[in-house]
This record gives sequence, structure tokens and C-alpha cells, in this order.
Amino acid sequence: MSERKRKKGIRHEEEYQRNKIKKCRVSGESHGNWKGRYVPARNYTESMNFNCCHKNCLRNANPPEELNDILTSFYTMGLKNEQDNHLQRLMELKVVERRRGRDTTLFSKRKPKTKKC
Repeated sequence: MSERKRKKGIRHEEEYQRNKIKKCRVSGESHGNWKGRYVPARNYTESMNFNCCHKNCLRNANPPEELNDILTSFYTMGLKNEQDNHLQRLMELKVVERRRGRDTTLFSKRKPKTKKC
């Protein structure tokens, strides 16, 4: 990034507080938020909910250090867009097995329920 001379001087965007907070939040580092409160660094394995899905993906990571390595590599990507692109590459599309009708088509002959005050 080239530092161009402007009328009001040179911009130092990396020193802006919003950019410092954004960088620390994405990378999982400790920082102070806008209210001045201390936000501790992200501890990957302690803050994880291992019951997040019915497939138990996080519980099946053997050994647990492997999961920690995966998460540290994810959080060291740097930018939020890179993390989002990485997650999108891991997602799989599936065909909808059963389509359900909408409320208007299912109950079109019924009158809508009215609320009593």
C-alpha cells in the first residue's frame, strides 16, 4: 500500500482503533474494545461447544491437539474474508429431499385466526 501525500497529511490506517480492534478480533488476540473493557484472547478448546451438531464432528477429532491446530490455522488467516472463503469451500450442497408447502397453500380454505384482546 503506497502512502500518498494528501492535503491533510498521510493516513495511517493501521493505527486506527477500529482497524486494531478488527484485526485482534479476527485473529483471536486480546484487546480493548470501544468501551475500554479488556477482551481476553480466544482459547479455542475451552470455549468450544462439543455438542454443536448431531454428527459430533468436534468430538471425533483425534487427537484433540489436531482440533487445536485446525483452529489456530483458521484464526491465523488474517482477514475475515479469507476465513469466510475457506468455510465456503468446505461446505457441501445437498438436494432438498422433501419440499413442504407454504402456509398459504396448506390452509388456504381456512380463515386466519384472530387474536382476542
